Amino acid sequence: MESQEKSASLFAEGLRLASAGSLAQAIEALEQAARFCPKNPTYEYQLGLCCQRAGRNLDAALAYSRAIELAPESSPAWNQLALVFTE
Repeated sequence: MESQEKSASLFAEGLRLASAGSLAQAIEALEQAARFCPKNPTYEYQLGLCCQRAGRNLDAALAYSRAIELAPESSPAWNQLALVFTE
């Protein structure tokens, strides 16, 4: 399986796991997806959301920062990064 296909599959699995409330497994899948496709800000943003939901605020902040680095115009990533620091 090509890395882009693999990352898309892992990303979809991560979203499914997050929806089911399996945050630790979702984070693992999203981290793997981001490793396969490191220039995708959506993967980093979704990873940040899962980390934040799991109470892993430092990891969430790092993921949001990577998303912002890849897509500086991403208002949702900026907003979530700000929220992490208020929790």
